[in-house]
Amino acid sequence: MSDIEIKKLSGLAEYAQLMELQKSVWMLDDYGDCLPEHVMIALKDIGGLTLGAFNGDRIIGFMIAIPGYDEEHGFYHRSHILGIEQEYRSQNIAYKIKKVHRNHAVEMGVSKIDWTYDPLLGPNASLNIAKLGGIVRTYKLNEYGENMGGSKMVSGVPSDRFLCEWFINSERVKERMSGRYKKPVVELNTDNFLLMNDTEGVGRSQAFNLLNPDPSGDVIIIEIPGNYQDIFDNSKENAFDWRTKTRELFRKCFSAGFMVADFVKKEDRNFYILKKDHLI
Repeated sequence: MSDIEIKKLSGLAEYAQLMELQKSVWMLDDYGDCLPEHVMIALKDIGGLTLGAFNGDRIIGFMIAIPGYDEEHGFYHRSHILGIEQEYRSQNIAYKIKKVHRNHAVEMGVSKIDWTYDPLLGPNASLNIAKLGGIVRTYKLNEYGENMGGSKMVSGVPSDRFLCEWFINSERVKERMSGRYKKPVVELNTDNFLLMNDTEGVGRSQAFNLLNPDPSGDVIIIEIPGNYQDIFDNSKENAFDWRTKTRELFRKCFSAGFMVADFVKKEDRNFYILKKDHLI
């Protein structure tokens, strides 16, 4: 693990290797839904960025960022794709890639990086919200369709996504990146927040259970599955139920002015914490 190096790609051979890795990570049948080499090469000349996680000469993880612009934040990065080889997951490599991306972005004058992710995937939420300090205030409905690139990992339910915004110069992000941030504690038997839902059952049979349909108060908790990928692999019907029911809760909260402020894992349960505080 200590030998993994995060760096920019250089040379056609490395870009070709990354094509193979995209196909493997997303379990694709062909290269039709991979980002082509010529696009990645063009991105580096127009303010984009492609990073690889190298184990020697072998690329085992990657991130591709596309330049964007909006009136409020000017030039920013959309971290469009990030993937890690199966055997290297849960080794903190995605965090290291994001950290290096942030360093390059600061040098380029970028103040915001954003990306989309599945709101029901706990490991992604833990990285994006708890460790990196991203926030979420936008919910995207079926962003990539139900047959997302033909990937066997995710096809079959609507590809709803959170838009995670990472304000890389904010005190919120600096606190987390420096290790000074203290994680919140979720005590379920208190009146300090509104718990909108909980779960019934365990493991692959874990089901959504609605408690409070409407957001109120200052702090809201929404629970997601302990392992949504496992539920997805076992029962598309249950996965679809989780998708549609949490979709309704998140959209109501965002419409009411709440945003995702934190994420907490408590034993085998996963909780989003939503607040109305100004978090940027």
